[in-house]
Amino acid sequence: MNLLQYENIIQSFEKTAEQYKSSIAVIEVGTHIRAINYEQLNCKANQYANLLLSRKICSGTKIAISIYDKLEQISAMLGILKAACCYVPIQNNLSQYAILDVLKQSEAEYMISDNPVLSKLSFCKATIAPSETENYGTTSPGLSLAASMPAYCIMTSGTKGPFK
Repeated sequence: MNLLQYENIIQSFEKTAEQYKSSIAVIEVGTHIRAINYEQLNCKANQYANLLLSRKICSGTKIAISIYDKLEQISAMLGILKAACCYVPIQNNLSQYAILDVLKQSEAEYMISDNPVLSKLSFCKATIAPSETENYGTTSPGLSLAASMPAYCIMTSGTKGPFK
């Protein structure tokens, strides 16, 4: 399969998921080894996308992600892209002050997080828990995504100083 024939990463991912449904897409190696196949990953990503779209979150909106479960994190990243939004990854080991700085500097309007402390931050319009996706459909929203749309925003800092 020539992945370069597709217009964007989501179109490429969905074609791969369609062709290799039962093949392992992601493996997490930690205390336990966990895996998710393409069909499961695609369905979970669609649930994230449908949740975001149901909340009328606009195309191009920056959405921060701080999720400990790596399989869930990848599903959320793909779901954000399927909703034509831009994801802002946040390291789980950052201090609350550093997270607020990332949110401010990146201009992320929403956050998806499984951290109960972060859900109390009032910097974003709303914090979405991964468990909220359970009631949303697994069908692709099928949005037309322009290849020129930003996919992610990465904030960095040196050993000292604010994020840029």
